[in-house]
Amino acid sequence: MKLQKKRGLSPVIASVLLIAIALIVATMIFFWAKNFVKEKTVKFDEPIENSCPNVEFNVQAVLISEGDKLIIQANNLGNVPIYGVEVRRSIGGAKENVGSGYFDNGGMPPGTAKTLTLDVEGKGIEVNDELLIVPILLGETEKYKRPHTCAEEFGEEIEVQS
Repeated sequence: MKLQKKRGLSPVIASVLLIAIALIVATMIFFWAKNFVKEKTVKFDEPIENSCPNVEFNVQAVLISEGDKLIIQANNLGNVPIYGVEVRRSIGGAKENVGSGYFDNGGMPPGTAKTLTLDVEGKGIEVNDELLIVPILLGETEKYKRPHTCAEEFGEEIEVQS
């Protein structure tokens, strides 16, 4: 009986394969972990959260079309442009998001007034309900612009009018 010589991979090829596999796994982990690190949104060269305390606005809400449409009339009294608003309603102490909308032509610059119409059909909004109107600002990342909703403490509490 004749023995056959079996040869394995050379140590150089084995080392190259191990390094290539390690690089591929490291690249996959890098791209997976990158999704957990949020890109910072800035406004006026600082984190956008720092601009929320500087927002000053007053707002009114008028319910029309048998409760289907909510007209938001806002005046920007501060020096921070407002991109849009988020409307929340108080129900039993908790805040429920009713909807949000963005002002035309890139937002509401300082010192201007704009109107926004929200479709609230089926949301149960009635005259004299208390709403919280929270400003939405437009910030920038390295690649694009991104809206940021301020915290509730920077919102304006109002009653729905008819």
